Amino acid sequence: MTLDNQTVGRNISQFRNLRQKKALEVADHLGIKEAAYTKYERGETKITIDFIQNVAEFLEVDPVHILFSNPEKLLEGLNQCSTSINLKSDPAHSNDCNQTVLQLLECILSLNQSIKDILTAGK
Repeated sequence: MTLDNQTVGRNISQFRNLRQKKALEVADHLGIKEAAYTKYERGETKITIDFIQNVAEFLEVDPVHILFSNPEKLLEGLNQCSTSINLKSDPAHSNDCNQTVLQLLECILSLNQSIKDILTAGK
């Protein structure tokens, strides 16, 4: 399995924007020029697991989340489930949140396996 540079780059860009960071700030953290960094976000440069880990560290995001195809939906689902809800008054909403969390966990397990496969393929 290989990483889709454009999808991962777009996800990095979205997480960076959600964290209200400038491309220059991420580039400085990585020790590269801003122009080189933005090529990663555009999917023009091959993205590695190490790159994802370094960016995730700076943006304070789980590296696995960068591999999701839609960070805004991920965050939206988590935010909806983390709001204060009286479970007795709205059990249906609680069930929706449980389903969302279950789906996210299944995706994370699948992505973890994919990352493991990528890492072991290089050995």
